Amino acid sequence: MEQEETRAIRTEQWLYMERINNQNINFLHPELYDLRNDPLEYKNLAEEIKYKSIIETLSEKLHDYFKSHSNPKFDLWNGGKAKSNVSSETFWKKIWGEDWSCT
Repeated sequence: MEQEETRAIRTEQWLYMERINNQNINFLHPELYDLRNDPLEYKNLAEEIKYKSIIETLSEKLHDYFKSHSNPKFDLWNGGKAKSNVSSETFWKKIWGEDWSCT
């Protein structure tokens, strides 16, 4: 799943969400939820060290998926343009520079 600055992967047990971060913006933190024990996603486990290997595995799968399936022209995470519109053009210009445009 992708929604602009957020990409996510869901398994039977886990929901992992990663936010875009680069040299211009680095305050968006990942989230990890144990869907078996917390189906309403109240407790973010991403900061707990004991889940580090789960996060690494899910992050790798997430990046592999988008590497294989994204059209570079529309890959916002790598400087691409949006197919239609974005919720905050200012946000993306902060990441990719003032020359970036939606389409």
